[in-house]
Amino acid sequence: MTSPDDQGEGAARPLADHAEEAAALMRQLGNGKRIQLLCRIAVREEVTVSELAHEVGLSMPATSQHLKSLRNEGLVAARRQGVEVHYRLRDERSRRLL
Repeated sequence: MTSPDDQGEGAARPLADHAEEAAALMRQLGNGKRIQLLCRIAVREEVTVSELAHEVGLSMPATSQHLKSLRNEGLVAARRQGVEVHYRLRDERSRRLL
């Protein structure tokens, strides 16, 4: 039987990488408005920034900033149609979080 010390520093690296990824995700979800945005996106196929701003009670710029953070974390995807930007959940990971 090997102990964690016997496995060396190389075995700890993937765990450290995942821990940093999890911490970044938790920071994103630590904001109540971002969770509200995710929940509203999850119940619909797609939703526009203006619809989300109205439903959550944020300004358009504030909503866009929150959505940018969620997009950078890989939780949502955006599609531009004319002047409107439509958001949807990016993958099943996002749905499982909710």
